Amino acid sequence: MENAAGMVPSGAQRAPADVLEMIFLICLPESNPKNYDHVTFPRPSMCEAPMVFGQICQSWRDVALSTPRLWACLSIPEEWSSMIWMKEWLRRSQSLPLSFQWT
Repeated sequence: MENAAGMVPSGAQRAPADVLEMIFLICLPESNPKNYDHVTFPRPSMCEAPMVFGQICQSWRDVALSTPRLWACLSIPEEWSSMIWMKEWLRRSQSLPLSFQWT
């Protein structure tokens, strides 16, 4: 089965959305929900989860953007002078509460 470019999609590109969602969630920084002193929040980086998933292929991007739990935590760097990215992160978390830390 070829895609629009005439290439056969890889196994990772053909993975079911629920499988990709679980893999993406496992790739988030580890946190201990019982000890909030040791919570690790994802940084907004194109090289790290969750943002990196949107750069692989369209199907991965679609799954990442439709998985609110990927966007429910955020480490906000002090160099963010605009609230645009925080609003976008909040939008992606949908109805889930957004937990964040200033770094």
